[in-house]
Parts: sequence; structure tokens; C-alpha cells
Amino acid sequence: MWYWRVLALVLLVFVASPVLATTNRFSLTKNSATLGHDGFFSTMGSQPLYQNEITFNSSFDYSSKPLQLNSSGSHYQGVVDHLLVQRLGVGYAPLDWLQIDIGMPLVLLNQFTQPASPTAQSNQTEVGDLTINGHLRLLPRDQYRVGVSLIPTITVPIGNENHFIADTSVHGGLLVSTDIDITEKLYTAFNFGFSFNEKVNFVDFVRDDQWLMNAGLSYRFTNDFEVISELNSTTALSSPFTSQRNTTLELSAGVRYTFKKSGITAHAGAGVPLVQTVGAPSYRIFAGISYTGSLSKTKQARNKSKVKERDLIDHSQDPREVGRSPLSEPIANAATP
Repeated sequence: MWYWRVLALVLLVFVASPVLATTNRFSLTKNSATLGHDGFFSTMGSQPLYQNEITFNSSFDYSSKPLQLNSSGSHYQGVVDHLLVQRLGVGYAPLDWLQIDIGMPLVLLNQFTQPASPTAQSNQTEVGDLTINGHLRLLPRDQYRVGVSLIPTITVPIGNENHFIADTSVHGGLLVSTDIDITEKLYTAFNFGFSFNEKVNFVDFVRDDQWLMNAGLSYRFTNDFEVISELNSTTALSSPFTSQRNTTLELSAGVRYTFKKSGITAHAGAGVPLVQTVGAPSYRIFAGISYTGSLSKTKQARNKSKVKERDLIDHSQDPREVGRSPLSEPIANAATP
């Protein structure tokens, strides 16, 4: 039964959670690209890859002044002034309802100054932390109009925490993703969950376990081209939204183009913080490309038939279909995922 899948993944997250400790280092490379058929830049959709499908992703993310030190409201030192990260990811679906992702950031540029010696500045090029995600579909959107999935995450520290590109211990988290096709062109998704982190105490910044929240909205001008906006936020698990120092809120916008016959998707966009806090850049710019294909030729026809309805139907050919929302359609008998 599906609830055994849920129980197993929740237990996995708790096993991977860190033993409570305190550190003065944390990672600035936490944002990760989404892998699969749904979702946006950071917000996950509910639909994983179909069985035997595999996807590869490479994206670049530049952040300006992501870590600055302030005293009494005045800036006095930049710790990380420029950060350029290439995010590499691969995802595979052994089953229609289960996808496994592995991601790793490569830090190409880190203009870094040690807080203890503000006159020394250097560029550090190295790897960040390894991230492993599961993607467990509970409710398929193509049958129920609303999709729901669970996304457990484990992060394994392999980077250099002294340069603020890695955490100091293994930690885990869990997201619930839900999404819906509002109309044939308008699609939205929401993520809500938590992460267990090693406690950070850096100058006057304290971070512990966190709530995680993402929301995205896209509008398709054509079956290939869409415009996307996102809100991403984190806040303290024990006292949410009580301190600006422990709350992040970022607005992002961009575009995505899908070359459907080739399985290639490209995206580009930018983001700005709505709440200026430790670890939030003054702005960031990102772009990337991904490829999705099937490892089994016998699965390709079935997988293509499952592509989202809004990608297949050209409503402009039938005036009766113009403006019709998927929500107004009768729902077919659904099978258990």
C-alpha cells in the first residue's frame, strides 16, 4: 500500500537528520534545479519521471554579495562577494511513481574573504555538497486534476565548509508538493515542508531547523514557451517569521522553452530578495539546460501518451475548446497510484 512508501521515506529522513550541534559555517549553495516533467526553477511539481526515463541537468547560478557582514545597520566586510555555481543533476525513475535524483554543485567562482583576516581575498574553485532526493507520487494529476507527491532529501557534506559552500554534517528534509492545471495555459505548484539542520551561530546570525516554502506560477504562450514566476522562503521551525535574520524570501522570474522532439529544455531567469538577510544575495541570475529520455524503447510510446494534456491538445483548432479549463472537464475513473 502507498502509506508504507510514505512511512519508509519519512523514517529515512529522520535517520539522516543530524545530531544536534553548533557550528559557525553553513552552505550558500542550497538552491537546486528541479528534475522531471513538472515544476519550475526551484519549486517541485508532483509528477516524477515515467518508468525507465532518465534526465540530465546542467544549470549556472550567479549570486552577487550573498554573504556580507554588517554592524549597526552598516556594511563593514564582504565575506563572499561573488559566487558562480554550476549545478549538475541526474534523475531516474525505476517506477512510474518513484524518481531518484542526485545533484552536486561545482563552485566555479567564490570571491571569498576570511572573516578573521579581511585583507586576504581569493577565488576558491571546488565542489559543494552531494544531494539525494526521492520523488514519491501519491496522487497523479492527470487522473485527479490535483497532484500530490512527497520529496524526501538527504544532503551529504563533501565540500569545504570553511568557504561557506558546504554544511558540516549530514542533514535531511521533507517536502510535500501539490500542483494543478488552473486552465489549459495556467499552471501552479506549491511546496511545503521542513529541514533538520545543524545549528549555526555566525556573528549575530542563528539558524536551526527550518520550514521550507515554495510557490510557482507559469503561463504557456505556446506549447513550447512559458513564462514563470516563483516565491521561495525559509524560516525558523521553532519560531517562524519572528525575526528577519532567520527568514528568507526571494522572488524569481524567467522563461522556459521546450524542444519537445529532442527532449531538451532550456531556461533562464533572475531573482531578488524581498527580505534582506544573511545568505541572501543582492540579486542572482541563472540559466540552464536539461535532457529527458527513455532508457527502454518499449516504454517510449507509453510515456509520450502520458505527457500532460495541456502539452498535447491544440485548442486553437477547435473553437469549442478555446478557454476551457481542465477543472471543468469530467473526471475519469481513477486508479490508485
